[in-house]
Amino acid sequence: MENLNIAGAIASIGAAIFACWQAYSAKNYRDEIQTQRTKQLLIELLSLGNRARSDCRKIGTQISAQARGVDRQAVLDVLREFSEKFRDNLHRFKSDEISKTIVVLLQHITKYASTEEESKRRETADEMYDNVSFLIADITRRLDSKL
Repeated sequence: MENLNIAGAIASIGAAIFACWQAYSAKNYRDEIQTQRTKQLLIELLSLGNRARSDCRKIGTQISAQARGVDRQAVLDVLREFSEKFRDNLHRFKSDEISKTIVVLLQHITKYASTEEESKRRETADEMYDNVSFLIADITRRLDSKL
């Protein structure tokens, strides 16, 4: 009977060790999946950000004459899509500076849409360009640290 108790105790210890190893493996898999999802999000945001910055350049202060054939509403839609996607995922960034930049970008979008004077619009577009560039730099830095 004593041998059965010893065998049972050894089996219990072995099962506990196996359970701990399984829990550790599951945690590692979870962390790996979370890292991959974050990388995927950063790549998506980087792509949207580059498009938003490129479009923003079209409505900003230009060295030569005014750009023709630029749909300003389409540019604002791209900027909104980028800023809203970023805002929806702010919990992943944990940065007050990023949060403030997103809020300022959204305010600039609203200001640009409501301003009639062309010079003020171009100044606002330049500010939006700077905000998007700052966010792209942060995304790139985070993406580089994840790779």
